[in-house]
Amino acid sequence: MTRPFLKDTKSKADLANWLKSGILHYARNSRLCWADEDYLCGHFFSSISGNCTFDFGHFNLNSYKLRGRGPSAPEKKIGADGIGIVVLKYKYISLKGFFLYQAKKAEYTTESLTKSKEECDVMLTHTPASYLLVLMPDDVKMVGAMAVSANNKKSPSLNELPFLGYSRFVVEHLLHGIMLEPLEKFRPTLSADINKEIRRITTFVGGDNEYIEAIKGQLIEKLSFLDIQQEERQEIYIDKDKNKH
Repeated sequence: MTRPFLKDTKSKADLANWLKSGILHYARNSRLCWADEDYLCGHFFSSISGNCTFDFGHFNLNSYKLRGRGPSAPEKKIGADGIGIVVLKYKYISLKGFFLYQAKKAEYTTESLTKSKEECDVMLTHTPASYLLVLMPDDVKMVGAMAVSANNKKSPSLNELPFLGYSRFVVEHLLHGIMLEPLEKFRPTLSADINKEIRRITTFVGGDNEYIEAIKGQLIEKLSFLDIQQEERQEIYIDKDKNKH
């Protein structure tokens, strides 16, 4: 009997290898972006985002930065640097979800991750699908926000957290639906801030042609809830085009 996708050795290995190739691309130029944490994070997601088709199905990953500055900015109120969007399809099975992430950079696993507990606490008030990404020169580590929040230190180091390499974390946890919030079902408990951000982002998220067609009918209705200037819409479309592989 054939095992379900992402539960057999081959499909997991194929996806892990694709993600690892993205990490290698990130590592080759990480030092050029190291001075600016936001720029470094953008470089990472541009390296591992895009569309891929494997034997087991179709995979799409995109990331969108939360914009704005000041205490009322979405990044401050949500506690996240951005929102990751995952689309995974296999025959009649479709998984579409999002996760929040806060990114930190660190040269070594012994470095303190400043304010990581505080920021993870804020993300968790919005959704359990919240993660801490630690950007290192040659690799990227990932850990659930719950583990960071449970730590006694305000700024723990990676050595004090149950971290995994990014590709392993995605294959073994995120894409199995563990703590991945479904796009189709915005929970009533989500705050107005994150609902607005997710609606804004998912209005423009790509994927394959079938997915694009599926959301076209919802586009006008979603836009009516948003206060997005025309120049911001153009910016998002430009960013999406850049992420196409």
